[in-house]
Amino acid sequence: MGADMVIACFYEPMDNTFKPNWNKGHSYIDNLTDKQLTDVEYLGEDPDDLSNTIKKALHDKLNSVKDTYKGSRELTTLEFPPYKVFLTGGVSWGDSPSDIFNDISDLDLVGVLEEVGFNNVIDYKKIVDKILKQKVVLPMIMSLDKDLDALISKTLSKRST
Repeated sequence: MGADMVIACFYEPMDNTFKPNWNKGHSYIDNLTDKQLTDVEYLGEDPDDLSNTIKKALHDKLNSVKDTYKGSRELTTLEFPPYKVFLTGGVSWGDSPSDIFNDISDLDLVGVLEEVGFNNVIDYKKIVDKILKQKVVLPMIMSLDKDLDALISKTLSKRST
């Protein structure tokens, strides 16, 4: 057996208007159910108050990601338009390559990063619907996805009949 390369990441849209909503993430953590918390890795347990202990750990992890997001050598960024990806990782023999790796992984596991505003995929169908309502089809949106191409073709053929 050997070591594996492992990564954890989150992404945001590449525009100047995006601002993470860290408070929304903290509120979301406060409202997590015991069932949602069962998969979160937490070292050390307080059997009398495990749920609150894990929530406190998640709050700490979110603060850690917030601090790292502002700038850290533990995190690198790559641009894959229309997204900017924040990436961490390293070689692992079964252990974690870094603390921030665990933080990102645990927050992602329970959906906190999405609540903050990260990892939201652009809804191309909504964009296409808006374009079709304007009766304009831009050639650049064709071939993004075969299902979207079929939708566009079907919609346009209905209009021409």
